[in-house]
Amino acid sequence: MISSPILKSLLAIPQCWVDSDIAEAEKLSGHGLRERLTCVCDKPATHVWTAQEHHEFMVVAKACQLRPKVPYEFRVYIAALGAERIVSGTTGDGGRQSSPDCPENEIKRHERLMGATMLNVFRRYRLDELARLYETNRAELERLRDEGRRIGERVST
Repeated sequence: MISSPILKSLLAIPQCWVDSDIAEAEKLSGHGLRERLTCVCDKPATHVWTAQEHHEFMVVAKACQLRPKVPYEFRVYIAALGAERIVSGTTGDGGRQSSPDCPENEIKRHERLMGATMLNVFRRYRLDELARLYETNRAELERLRDEGRRIGERVST
């Protein structure tokens, strides 16, 4: 398993707290949810995310999923972005040395680890539809995410 302190801290949050935080965020008005999304997104590119900030982002991403006025592609983008941020900070080699005679095995191990972590994050935050899409049709998930990113860029400019 991954030896990242961020992921360990994230997984240490009891599932009942995750679910409770999601339920509270889902009760927010559209304006309130937009404010929380802005708050968790308004970080400089060099910002080092804490486990609590990752958690807040994923809670808001999940709460956005039930908002029909929010384009589906943008909802996918927000959730995938949050999960990818978590994964990008947790997929180090855990201090193990890669095998110089078999680098392709290290690449495959790294990809499996990333995939398992993405699925774990999606499922932990009750983003089961995205977990299924990640498992069955990653190209479609990437397409939706990219379209959602473009929607977000148009809205923010």
